[in-house]
Amino acid sequence: MSLPDPAGSRAVLLGVHAYQALEDLPGVERNVAALGEMLTGGTVWDLPPGHCVRVPASADVPTVRGELRRVAAEATDTLLVYFAGHGLLDQSGELCLALADTVPGFPEDGLRFEVVRRAIRPPHAVVRQTIVILDCCYGGRALDGEMGPSADLGARTVIDGVCVLTAAAATRRSLCPPGEEFSAFTGELIRLLREGVPGGGPDLDMDTVHGVLARTLREKGRPEPQQGARNAGGRIVLARNRAHAPARRRVVIDTRVAPPRSLVGREADLERLTSPPQGRAGSVVWVLHGMGGAGKTALARAAAARIADDFPDGRLELDLYGFSPGEKPRPPEEVLTDLLHRVGFRPAEVPVTLAGQAEAWRGWLSGRRVLLLLDNALDEEQVRPLLPGAGAAGLTLVTSRDRLDGLETPHRLPVGALSEDDAVAMLCGLGGRGGGDGKLAEIAAVCGRWPLALNAVGTLLRDLSPADLLAAMGDLRRPLELVPEGERSVRTAFDLSYRALDVELRTVLHACAWHPGLDYDRDSVAAMLDRPKALTPVHLAALVRRNMLLAVDGRYRLHDVFRHVARETAEREAPGGAVTARRRLQEHLLERLNAALAWLQGVEPAHEPEADMGLFPDPLSARDWLTAASPELEAAALAWDEPHPSGPDAELGAALARRTARWFRLDNRTEQALRLSEALERRASREEDFILMADAHCDLAAVFELRGDYEEAEEHYRRARHVYRENGDQRGVAVAHGGIATAKRLRRDHTRVQSRYEAALATFTGLRDRRGCASVLSGLGHVAVGRGEAAEARERYESALELCERIGDRLGAAEALSGLGRAAVLRDALQEAAALFRDAADRYDAIGVTDAAAYCREQLKRLGHPS
Repeated sequence: MSLPDPAGSRAVLLGVHAYQALEDLPGVERNVAALGEMLTGGTVWDLPPGHCVRVPASADVPTVRGELRRVAAEATDTLLVYFAGHGLLDQSGELCLALADTVPGFPEDGLRFEVVRRAIRPPHAVVRQTIVILDCCYGGRALDGEMGPSADLGARTVIDGVCVLTAAAATRRSLCPPGEEFSAFTGELIRLLREGVPGGGPDLDMDTVHGVLARTLREKGRPEPQQGARNAGGRIVLARNRAHAPARRRVVIDTRVAPPRSLVGREADLERLTSPPQGRAGSVVWVLHGMGGAGKTALARAAAARIADDFPDGRLELDLYGFSPGEKPRPPEEVLTDLLHRVGFRPAEVPVTLAGQAEAWRGWLSGRRVLLLLDNALDEEQVRPLLPGAGAAGLTLVTSRDRLDGLETPHRLPVGALSEDDAVAMLCGLGGRGGGDGKLAEIAAVCGRWPLALNAVGTLLRDLSPADLLAAMGDLRRPLELVPEGERSVRTAFDLSYRALDVELRTVLHACAWHPGLDYDRDSVAAMLDRPKALTPVHLAALVRRNMLLAVDGRYRLHDVFRHVARETAEREAPGGAVTARRRLQEHLLERLNAALAWLQGVEPAHEPEADMGLFPDPLSARDWLTAASPELEAAALAWDEPHPSGPDAELGAALARRTARWFRLDNRTEQALRLSEALERRASREEDFILMADAHCDLAAVFELRGDYEEAEEHYRRARHVYRENGDQRGVAVAHGGIATAKRLRRDHTRVQSRYEAALATFTGLRDRRGCASVLSGLGHVAVGRGEAAEARERYESALELCERIGDRLGAAEALSGLGRAAVLRDALQEAAALFRDAADRYDAIGVTDAAAYCREQLKRLGHPS
């Protein structure tokens, strides 16, 4: 006989595990769950879910009878009825199946087996064959009467075959051992269906099932099952024999594509892929993930070629078309059908459903050493049914642009940009050149060290020198514009991944593309989108998982080679969105920048913007953010110097540029500070904004002061003072006066230094500018130290310290304490000096100013007080 047809077959499963008055049977609930999965999952019949009915354990007699009648009327091929629970005998000895509300002493209130007989044999039944499985005490009683082996069915029905399989004889109890997963009988049945009968035929008919179960349970000293069959019922096929190994002609299947002739820079990755994992037996699955053009397929093919001889049972490569231009991703059903045909299954042997196909595929792989390369996968749903089961002993390499986090494997290999040395080696090989030309490293950097881009550009080196090629690429807006086919490849790689994103993820990617910097954190992206911060990390993580973004230490960035394509795509999909998004970004960064600087230098409310210091828990957190965000701050500030509308947006950009330059000076980043200050000067000149021009000169002066170019610093302060005077800005004049005095003091020109500081102090005092006063007072303290006037220096530094502590200027306070230490040394108060230097060092440490803290500790050593 053949395996039942899923379309015309039905199953009814009833397991009663919880009783109101009888002993509970916990294993019965698991019986029903496992059998249901096997009936619908391909192990038994591969039934559609709607063809397998699980009757609730709490159902009463009318409900059960109704379900049996309904399902029996639908079945045209095979009907299976399964019951597990208590079996009771009434006074006449008839079997009654105990339902949840059955009580001892009244078995007839349960489901009489006679009711089951009648329900599953309606007058006009067309079902071809019927299987009844009873896992209950006294189940053998069901073999008496019309369904027994001696019953004369005659012409009353068109049923060809009937088989009843019971867990116990008519006078024996069945067994549901405590602590075991299933009842004794059903547990052995499940094991038999899962593992099959070694050496047996391709199918398990009811006679075989009964024989194996009887022998196994007898050997374990458990109740022996009984079977009754009529009209060849014993030959009804219950399931395929999973242990059957058909004799097939041995053919080593090899559908691999040849690997590249040379693979640059992936030797360490190849070693990982081809080395057996430590302490792990059985099948191994590797996921190679990365953006298009990274070389995932080439790497997987090279690995497969290196170890192909270790897999004598087959080497299969399949393109799943997850991200292929002009192709739709292949459904797993199509792929499995193809695989099963390739390994020898005849069309009639291939199951209809996906679950059945996957079961058959895993069964074929079991015990075989097969190398499987699943290339270009879309997602986990496409891949999971294709993977080997626990019994396989092969290797599976999966390549995808998605990280495929849903696959349960610890083996994942990100495939991205090459190292600089490897990228240069690739260019040399493509261009037929030797190494040693530094321009090659620059070309590799322009290409983002991305294999796809390097491959396109490298061929040009056969005709152009590295210097000429680099110069040509530098004059173009897009690095691959010289190589149309390379440009098309990059666009295609990006577009395929982009089209696979939903609308929400595309919108987030637009914001990332519009960002003027190379990297950014999640708060910046949320600000650009003007959306709740809670959702942004989820969306960013999804883009990272799909290899559209890179993530390092909480910051994100686009791949270098795809950045220009992403920006063009964002502008095409959402024209004009970049202006609004960047304005929001500047507002966000300025807010955080003001808060971070306030933790370091406090706030002078009368002359500086308010700061929400609650954005950071402490000064070190603020400084950590400033350090991490420095490239982003500079890019956003420099973007303001691009053509930009006037008005509030211009003021916002100028404020961000000045505050960022201030941070760079605090952190001794003079190159970055100089770039921003020069940009401010250009913008001020272009817009004829004279006050901004003067501010830019003051900022430039501060940069040159840090660099030790005091003459240049003084010159910029003088220019600033002139503009401030022309425009009546008293505070600006005071700042410039103080700056000129500091520049002269530092180059040991003491001409009018004292008087300039005093004039600036008078102006700041009149304006109630405590920060300005504190700065000038510290300057006067330095002058006094230089003159050896300890008392004067002490007075000036103490006044500066008091003002700094009032406004929360931690940096200024530490500088004043350091000055007080020097003044104490002048007075030979060495113990006091040591305490002051130690206090200053601790305060510098608290805000992360390590170089100044090191200076204070050096003074402590000189005083004989090492920290």
